[in-house]
Formats: sequence, structure tokens, C-alpha cells
Amino acid sequence: MKYLTLVFSALFFCLGATAQISLSGQIISSDISIPVVQNVTVELVDANGNIVASTTTNNNSYQFSNVNLAQGQMYRLRASGGGAVLEEVSTFDMVLLVKHILGLQPLTNPYQYFAGDVNEDGTVSLQDIIYMRMVILNMIEDFPTGKSWTLLDHDYQFNSNEPLSEYQQASTIEVVNTNNTDLNNLNFLAIKLGHVNY
Repeated sequence: MKYLTLVFSALFFCLGATAQISLSGQIISSDISIPVVQNVTVELVDANGNIVASTTTNNNSYQFSNVNLAQGQMYRLRASGGGAVLEEVSTFDMVLLVKHILGLQPLTNPYQYFAGDVNEDGTVSLQDIIYMRMVILNMIEDFPTGKSWTLLDHDYQFNSNEPLSEYQQASTIEVVNTNNTDLNNLNFLAIKLGHVNY
């Protein structure tokens, strides 16, 4: 009995132990015409959604140094931000969305859906086209969410023909401290809202 107690105590200690490790990655633009994504905030959050660490970058790379992470615990990285809302958004992007909605020329790339869903309500609709038109005509300064980019896990593999339904899974990167070593290449893909033609 004493042996089992010692084993369980050791196991509990290992699972609760923390270590200082570093995390790093890149912000990779999906659009070669906008190679650098400005003003991106990356946050590391725990299982309860509490922010453990946060940083803002303007050079497409980020790093957290010597962050205390509990061994075996799940954390997530999330990112938001970006530059000017009108950048690379044109009437041709609106035409592509009209053709998609009418079934004349469906979008073929899952990231085009995210670019077209400018109000981020989980669908590509006429409402998105209206907001794009209002931005182009300077009738409004921002899309409804105030965002100009959406950022996804660069390595996420979509599992359905409705990529927008997988936003919750695709928008964060899972981080687990398994052996107390630094974690690199935790990369985000940045998609310019409204720029469907890429």
C-alpha cells in the first residue's frame, strides 16, 4: 500500500510540475502582395482562458521566453490584429463573392471563405459584400468586428467542405509541455479579410 501511495504521489508531482520554456513562431501572410502583417498580438492562454503571456509583433515573428508551463497541461496560442482594412480589397473581390453566392463560380480554397466572411458570422453572404462595398466607398472605417485580418493555425488541416464551421479549431494552436523543451515553428497563417482574389 505504501508503494502505491508513493507511485501516485510521484505521478501527481510530475503532472503538476512546471518548467520555464520558450515558444516561437512566424506570422505567415497568405497573400504575397502583403508580405508583412503589422500589429499582430499573440497570446498564450491556459485551459481556463486566462492569459499566461502576450506579445505584439510587427515583423512577422514572435517569441515567448522562459514561460512557466505545467507539464502535461494543455495551453493554446491565439493571434489577432493586422494593418489597414482596405489594403488589397477591391470590387473584383466583391464580384468573386457574388459569383460564389449565385453558384456560378464557387470558392475553391478554404482560406477564401475566411477572407470573404468579413463580418465573421460563420457564413459568406450578401451582407459581407455590403460591408466590403461600404469600406471601399469609405462609408465605414472598419469591418464589423474591427479586424482586418484573421489568423489561423498554419498547419491546420480542414476536414470538411465548410471550412468556416471549423474556425474554433483552426484559430488556435495547441501547446503541451511534454518534456520541458522549447517549442518552435508554432506558425500562424494570416488571411486578409476582404481580399478573396489570391
